[in-house]
Amino acid sequence: SQALVSLLLATLGIEPDDDDRKALAIRVERALEKLSSAEVVERLRGVGIPVSAVQHVEELLRDPQVEAEGLVQDFEHPSAGPYRVLGSPIRLSETPFRPTRTSPGFAQHTRGILAELGFTTGEVESLIDAGVTAAAPTPAPVA
Repeated sequence: SQALVSLLLATLGIEPDDDDRKALAIRVERALEKLSSAEVVERLRGVGIPVSAVQHVEELLRDPQVEAEGLVQDFEHPSAGPYRVLGSPIRLSETPFRPTRTSPGFAQHTRGILAELGFTTGEVESLIDAGVTAAAPTPAPVA
């Protein structure tokens, strides 16, 4: 709204220029560049402008509120070790979403996907041998 724009400009100490909105946007950008995200949030919330900082994934994974909402899940990957992922913020009572396994290793599912697409075992192995695609090594049979 125009009222929030006027409040933003006043908070940043910028004189409004109704004639050149592009130049005004550049002045706002330059004013904001001089402040940290925390300073911007503090100043704007302090005058009643709704605002929230955009966080990187690494920051979200450490955010106490995100953890309290149950949106962070820890996994142990067989080769990469421990890692954390963000879950879905959408909560459905009948169909809850919860990741149940780690992400696959590189080319772990190549053979299965190509088989689903109709390739024979021989064709898949020929593609792998020719370097057209890659596949994880086939596990050795258990004796």
